[in-house]
Amino acid sequence: MLKMEQDSDTGAIALCALRYCVGRRTYMPELVVSWIKKYWDTFSVSDKKVMLRSLTSDIKSGVDLGHDCDRLTWHDFHAWMQQKIQ
Repeated sequence: MLKMEQDSDTGAIALCALRYCVGRRTYMPELVVSWIKKYWDTFSVSDKKVMLRSLTSDIKSGVDLGHDCDRLTWHDFHAWMQQKIQ
């Protein structure tokens, strides 16, 4: 398991990165999803639930998730988070 020095802002910054990337048509969605997965175990349960809730809301509300490859990234990440949290 990777260790990352955590402070009270780390989860908020991860959430900001996730929210920023939804709908981007660049390499950023895959990069941010990979980074969050890499450090997943270091985030608080609360931070994990907020990230899942945010992406769930975007998917359910029909937010433009980007190109096909981006939509796949977000849907795969959403399923991955659901599995990890349960």
